[in-house]
Amino acid sequence: MSKNYKIVKRAVLFISIIFSLLLIVFTVDVINEVPDWIWFDIDFNDSKVANYATLISGLLSFLAILFVIFGIAEQREQVEKEREEKNQQTIDDYKDRLQLLKSLLVNITDIIVEQGKSMKVYYELELEHPTQPNVTHFSANKSFNRILEMDYLMNYQSIQYFFKSDDNWEKMFLNLNSNVDFYSESLLEHRAKYQNHIEDKVRRHREIGELCLSFFNNSSKIIERYRVKFGVSDYLKQSWVIIFNDFIPAYYDYMEECKSKGEPTDFRVLSDDFFLVFLKGAMELRNEIGFDDYGSEEQVGLASMIRKKIYEVEMYSVQYADNIKYYYEEYFDENCDNLKNFKGITEKIQSKLNEI
Repeated sequence: MSKNYKIVKRAVLFISIIFSLLLIVFTVDVINEVPDWIWFDIDFNDSKVANYATLISGLLSFLAILFVIFGIAEQREQVEKEREEKNQQTIDDYKDRLQLLKSLLVNITDIIVEQGKSMKVYYELELEHPTQPNVTHFSANKSFNRILEMDYLMNYQSIQYFFKSDDNWEKMFLNLNSNVDFYSESLLEHRAKYQNHIEDKVRRHREIGELCLSFFNNSSKIIERYRVKFGVSDYLKQSWVIIFNDFIPAYYDYMEECKSKGEPTDFRVLSDDFFLVFLKGAMELRNEIGFDDYGSEEQVGLASMIRKKIYEVEMYSVQYADNIKYYYEEYFDENCDNLKNFKGITEKIQSKLNEI
């Protein structure tokens, strides 16, 4: 459109020049018609002068019209130029928005992949060592918030402008936003569930630790009662004392070993290698001579409760690990369909930016 206005302006200038030349030619011709002419000595009653004046008037009127046309064309060209500049600025804004969107999506994808790797390591640890205080980490990144806070309509218009030739551009836009919403909420939910799981596990560990300490102390008290009852020379020969004496030093040595290695207590080891062994021996002894009157029956019940509490920790940890495993395989594994589709959107935007 701007090119058309330039043609009009050039045409006006060309015609104006021609008319100006004609004006000069006619003026010279009129002057030559008058012999011995004098400056400003004009006979307005002369028919030639009157005809010349009429001609000049017509030419000047036509030139005035041409210059009006020129002014209008100049004005319209300026308006059109401003409109084109504004449109170009809008297009540049769309491009900048698309570039920003792509950069944030790349960063978000990296976060998802990195978080997926952490999830895999964590759920494998939970499945292998469900009673251990396994931990993971979460990336502190604001890219999700930044992309969610972007102008939704502006994002829509940017994608619409550059992808309007693609039949499924609107579906791509909706998938983009739904994926960002899902992964943002999923990571927040995962963090909250992890925090709850850790807090619950710590509470259960503390409870089991207190029960183990009670068992240890009660066992020592029972042995002391036997010492008082049977004397120093005979109390160590008593069957229930032998069972408790087998447990206490072994339990103490294991706790010291964990402490020296800087490792947390493995409650599965306590359950299988200590309390289960104790319960088997206690049940055999109960069948042979029965419980004593110094608290052996209560200790058997306490040992059973400790094993039950340890099993509950394992059960809840395995359930939680299975849940994480499901989400990892469905949404956070680099090779899963959902993440591939999300990456595909980013790749399309990058490809479009390369074309611009």
